Amino acid sequence: MPGCTAEACSLNDKSAYFLQKGYVIVGVSPDSVESHKKFEEKKNYGKSYMGLLRTTFIISEDGVIEKVFPKVDTKTHAEQIIKGLGV
Repeated sequence: MPGCTAEACSLNDKSAYFLQKGYVIVGVSPDSVESHKKFEEKKNYGKSYMGLLRTTFIISEDGVIEKVFPKVDTKTHAEQIIKGLGV
């Protein structure tokens, strides 16, 4: 399963829990629409690249970054957040 899908599934499985705790989940991709369309083809013109650096920011209602998760484990990211926040 691709990393994006694994991460989305992990967060989706715990979405009710996060909402109950007062958190809203928003995903943002730095890639262009064209890049996403190329990804659908699963080809990158034979070029190797480092890949996406996944980072999660926990932002308060006041817009203050409360916690940063610079190394995302896509398969267990929801649990990673829960453990990191102690919620």
